[in-house]
Amino acid sequence: MKIHRLGIIFVALVSANLIPIFPTTSAPRAFQDSSKWDRYLGKDEEFSVLLPEVPSLAFKSRPNKPSDARHVGRIYGAYSDGIVYLVISENNAQHAEKLDIFISEFEETLPYTRTKKSTLTFERELMLDGFMGKRYRLAFYNSIEGVVDFYSANKHVYTVLAAGGDETNPVVQYFLHSFSLGKNVLRKDIMGVTKPTTVVAQTANNSNQSSEQVFSSKEVARPAFPVSRPEPFYTEAARFDRVVGTVVLTAVLSSTGKVTNIKVVKGLQDGLTERAVDAARKVKFIPALKDGKLVSQHTQLEYHFNLY
Repeated sequence: MKIHRLGIIFVALVSANLIPIFPTTSAPRAFQDSSKWDRYLGKDEEFSVLLPEVPSLAFKSRPNKPSDARHVGRIYGAYSDGIVYLVISENNAQHAEKLDIFISEFEETLPYTRTKKSTLTFERELMLDGFMGKRYRLAFYNSIEGVVDFYSANKHVYTVLAAGGDETNPVVQYFLHSFSLGKNVLRKDIMGVTKPTTVVAQTANNSNQSSEQVFSSKEVARPAFPVSRPEPFYTEAARFDRVVGTVVLTAVLSSTGKVTNIKVVKGLQDGLTERAVDAARKVKFIPALKDGKLVSQHTQLEYHFNLY
């Protein structure tokens, strides 16, 4: 079944350089395994949040904006135990745009097939640390559930997403309740990433290969589902040489939520192959399901580079 959109579109993927600070939010009684969670915040951000692993960072594109203002957002992503956690940060100084505009843009990126759509349903108004927000229930076309909170802070709009469980899930509650817009996160000395870093070539041989059984999409009850699929960005050399084409990769979407065993089937020059491999490694997905267990699955990824 062909998927027309594979989750939220991101560009310029790089490794997050956030630093953890001591967790201060207590876990719900039904979820006490919080020892691996740390609180993270980044440079020039207004939020902090508890996450189960060091988050990746991508720069988010707004396709309806002029080219000089297109890549103005950032996405922090993490995964653990069947749930994907995302915080999307988009610039909105002086509340120049209404919150509903960002909500509409988010809804337009939801994945769908020819016969099924993903839906976003309003739940209730929110108030957090003096800032207004809205909560929505998310239902992907394959019956995976999620919760999305939208907040309009002083300089940013934040989209806080948990995919893989509804708001009755204790772990989802823990994540959503940990999100803070308090003044204590407005520190100027916090390290962060504001510009894309140089991508090191990493292709066929991966050190994190696994010996566990890997299935095809036809052998599982529910295929692996990309909640966010970063799109690679051009290198300056490739743009100068006007390189266009498609990079084709094979990989394993492992049961641990990591993309492993990446191999290049077809590459492009001027560093575009490396950019595609880097983007593939940072896909955030919910692993395939077979016999009630999360399992690893083979996949093929294609990244199209077009100058327009």
